[in-house]
Amino acid sequence: MGDAKYKQRHKEQGLCKDCSRPALPMRSYCIIHGEKYNLRFKEWMKNPAHYKSHHETLKKIRQLYRDTNRCIVCSAPLGEQDEGYVTCMNCRDVTFKTIPKYSPIAGGLLENYYKEIAE
Repeated sequence: MGDAKYKQRHKEQGLCKDCSRPALPMRSYCIIHGEKYNLRFKEWMKNPAHYKSHHETLKKIRQLYRDTNRCIVCSAPLGEQDEGYVTCMNCRDVTFKTIPKYSPIAGGLLENYYKEIAE
């Protein structure tokens, strides 16, 4: 898996922090490791104490972002086009919640994105 320097170097190069595959757009892990960590996180969140702790932390972070005029999803500074919103234009356009495994940055399904990279 590597040490902290390895992970930071891979993150800067747009590679997965655990391997050398290309990372998902706007993410730190490839599709394989991303799914692995998502499953592990879902299991961890089944514990009510973990869920409550995580929920409280997210509330604090989002409030901090609101107070400093940043997007509550990606923490990007909000511009004039985002007047009256708490999320930036990019996060409002993202359809991750409605269409699973879809990335507007990749321009389609992530499986197709990785097929194009491999070619």
